[in-house]
Amino acid sequence: MSAISEALMRRISKIKALAERGVDGEQAAAQSMLENILARHNLTMADIEDEKPVRHWVEVEFVGKHERTLMTQVICKVAGMSGGVPIRQRKGTRSRFYVELSAAEHVEVEFIFELMRTALADEFDKTLTAFIHRNRLFGPARDKDDAPEPERTPEERARLRQIAAMAEAMNPVNVRKAITA
Repeated sequence: MSAISEALMRRISKIKALAERGVDGEQAAAQSMLENILARHNLTMADIEDEKPVRHWVEVEFVGKHERTLMTQVICKVAGMSGGVPIRQRKGTRSRFYVELSAAEHVEVEFIFELMRTALADEFDKTLTAFIHRNRLFGPARDKDDAPEPERTPEERARLRQIAAMAEAMNPVNVRKAITA
């Protein structure tokens, strides 16, 4: 089992321990959390505690080539596979495939993929915004009425700094050079 899988198993074990020995509402909340995780992924504690997990073919879903690559990389990391992921895919399906994973690995793959999918979408948005600004793909500046600049949160300012740094690092597209070539 990979280091990440071991970390996930430790986390589940901690939730189980809290459910067994917690104080006041901790015990009930932890037990509920544990039951939800197990029920959602059709697992039992035996699946989690198994030293040598049994792998079964499970279906994973994604949208587009970037998410497919992301899913494959997450599977490699969680399952400790190198040199590619052996998959089965039905003819005519592009947004899902089957891969051999244990129940615990499947849970971890789904969790990490969703986390990374959201982060990747945010990075793509920032990259597109930086590309638009680097290549000045917007109309003329509007007349500034005397409205004050909106107050930005520290997170919004940090995001704008990231976008500006990305834009600065990009090579602009030279339209005139493309026309004369």
